[in-house]
Amino acid sequence: MEESKNHLKEQQKHSEKLEEQLSSGFSQVEDPQLGLLTDKQKAIQESLDFFKQLNDEIQ
Repeated sequence: MEESKNHLKEQQKHSEKLEEQLSSGFSQVEDPQLGLLTDKQKAIQESLDFFKQLNDEIQ
């Protein structure tokens, strides 16, 4: 679970970096990971939902 949190933080930093590039006027954001990103984001979202459910059940 700790690993997921760290991974999420990395994703968030990466997303923020992309947003910064976009808001700085880059018309096209350079992101070699973009193809992999969407699949990873889906997996992360599913994990998040699972942990939220688990957390709700525990409480």
